[in-house]
Amino acid sequence: MSIESVKTFPSRRYVSWSKPRPKCGGFFGGNDFSATAHAIARARDEAAGCRRCPLYQLGAQTVFGEGLTTAPAMLVGKQPGDQEDLQGRPFVGPAGRILNNALEAAKIDRSKLYVTNAVKHFKNERRGKRRLHKKPNASEIDRCKWWLDIELEIVKPKVGIALGATAARSLMGQPMKTEASRGRRFPFGADQS
Repeated sequence: MSIESVKTFPSRRYVSWSKPRPKCGGFFGGNDFSATAHAIARARDEAAGCRRCPLYQLGAQTVFGEGLTTAPAMLVGKQPGDQEDLQGRPFVGPAGRILNNALEAAKIDRSKLYVTNAVKHFKNERRGKRRLHKKPNASEIDRCKWWLDIELEIVKPKVGIALGATAARSLMGQPMKTEASRGRRFPFGADQS
């Protein structure tokens, strides 16, 4: 493996591997712990201490992406919800149930995908004992884009699927209108230039 780039994290250095991606099955066969799975685990550990925006003060923890680290498709949502924040995993609450039903109806195995969110902390406001979603602002989305870019660099999906305007903004690096862009294909990540 050769080193393609080194990114500086708040406290340590993070090394990513160059193309071609290691030929391994990650947790689903092949090597027991692939280079991409190891890189995601290191990025997840670094993100746990993220202070890039004030949202870390609202949520219980950072909710990083999960799934097949060599997945051909990455699903990107807006932000973790209450259950995701409490469990530390993406798409395990009500939105996750809807996603799972849609994937099942389309005969798509979720374990073959990588799922994540554009924003890694749960932005919320308290109403009594409940924590209700509050939409992340442009600055929060842009600061969290750094983590999404790292996930994209490691997983290298062929397709990124934005599940809403916030996710589309993060993938594309600019505001997107969902009605005008629904169902259309756009280059993202490294292909964007």
